[in-house]
Amino acid sequence: EPCNALIKLRAYQHYVLKVIRCMKSLDKAIGRVLDYLKENKLEDNTVVAYTSDQGYFLGEYGATGKRTFFEPTMRTPFMIKWPNRIPKNTFSDIMIQNVDFAPTLMELIGQKMNGPIQGRSAAKVALGECTSWHTEVQLFTFNSDDPYTIAIRTMNYTYGKTWVFNNKYFGWNYEYYDNINDPFQTRNEAWGISLETATGD
Repeated sequence: EPCNALIKLRAYQHYVLKVIRCMKSLDKAIGRVLDYLKENKLEDNTVVAYTSDQGYFLGEYGATGKRTFFEPTMRTPFMIKWPNRIPKNTFSDIMIQNVDFAPTLMELIGQKMNGPIQGRSAAKVALGECTSWHTEVQLFTFNSDDPYTIAIRTMNYTYGKTWVFNNKYFGWNYEYYDNINDPFQTRNEAWGISLETATGD
């Protein structure tokens, strides 16, 4: 109904406004931390790391939430600033995971991890001393009744399937993307969708 469409539009605009306010507030807070370090001459002896959880969709791919294997919700930021140690304006596309953050930061500050820990240090990559990394394939799963999703991602490709079940259909929705030639993942190159007509009411 037109009324419902207007309500949805206003709710969406309000949600986007809150997201923008959050980003602006976060940017300001980070700036205050960096300014403090610089003003108190602590900048050169402080490792600053920034990361976050996945971002939420705002309608991209016709989706909301973040539990998908599309790149915007598969990837998360991990940025490190350490003047005179970590080269400026450098970028690495290794597939680091959040379990690697602690070992990386501990090695950067010269501390050893005591006891068993998941993850490996990427400090040498951050310092520009090497470019190789042990992970070439990542597995993504989201175990829920709606939807159940599993995917495999390499540097070049993403292949996944989502279990679809509603009043009309049930089955696996297969998706395959060439992340190099189709970085925004707009062309599903899988053979198709394997859906069957649901039985019953």
